[in-house]
Amino acid sequence: MLRHTASKLSILLSLFLLLPAVMGAGALPPELEENYQKFREVAMPELESFMDMRSYSLENITLLMKEMSYHDAGILNATNSEMESRYGINATNSTKIAAEYLKREVIDPLKASRSVTLETGEVIAFEELSKAALLELLFYQVRDNIKMAGPEDVPESERWQANIPGLKNFVVSKDKIVQFPCETVFLGRGGICYDKALLLGTLLKMEGYDVAYGYYASWVLNLGPFRSIRMPGYHSYVIVKDEGWGIGDWAIEGARDMNGKGMDGKWIVLDPLYSPSYAPKMQMIGEHKPVKFAETPPWARILIDEQGGKVLPSELVFRI
Repeated sequence: MLRHTASKLSILLSLFLLLPAVMGAGALPPELEENYQKFREVAMPELESFMDMRSYSLENITLLMKEMSYHDAGILNATNSEMESRYGINATNSTKIAAEYLKREVIDPLKASRSVTLETGEVIAFEELSKAALLELLFYQVRDNIKMAGPEDVPESERWQANIPGLKNFVVSKDKIVQFPCETVFLGRGGICYDKALLLGTLLKMEGYDVAYGYYASWVLNLGPFRSIRMPGYHSYVIVKDEGWGIGDWAIEGARDMNGKGMDGKWIVLDPLYSPSYAPKMQMIGEHKPVKFAETPPWARILIDEQGGKVLPSELVFRI
């Protein structure tokens, strides 16, 4: 695997191949929009638990993330989903349409160019596209090219609320709460951490990686330079099994997830929320600086023991 900073010629080629993505993703197919709307009509009380700390349920959140991820990855069916029985939605066709959309708008352009342009202008490119190389490209595509919504993305009449510390997520996400991966690609932005985690996890699932979603209570409300309050709720990120690349350095407690699914071996922690533009604005434990591919996020450093061992708590890991 040869990774390099692209030359001027390869940068121009990459930009040409990625031109549709640079100009904005294509419109969502009507059938997708219709089923997303139906889903929210039924599931909104459950979706609101993502934001309402009084009814916060990690079990409920993992179920919803699985349904949304499986749907847009194109693998949702009657045996692995409750989309029809629980929410009354026939997703047989829309799950395929969603996967085709993500493949066309994200995966195929990345594979064609073998490169991704970061917020800083740096271009990461590979001469050969191995599975490990594609993993890195997908991470940076979601980290840098999916923005996080801010006060400027809400109606002017509500902007004052979005500028209040701790309220931004509630204000910018109130309509959808959590976005399906295709919605995040279409909009080019996420409202909360779950949007980016869902998109990255779904793309990786589509490409055959062994994927899990991780959760950690790492949100803090900064009240000034000398005081902060730890808030209830969980931050979400992505965990990928190292297939022998020598990148992963995390183990899962008991080698299983919260449902008892086996998770032996070494795993890679990927947190796409920490982009160069968004990291300084975050209300999170630890340093507010960009996190690179496979780098330990600031919030995760308190999980490293005195001997340098890195173990994620099994009750906060959900393998999909």
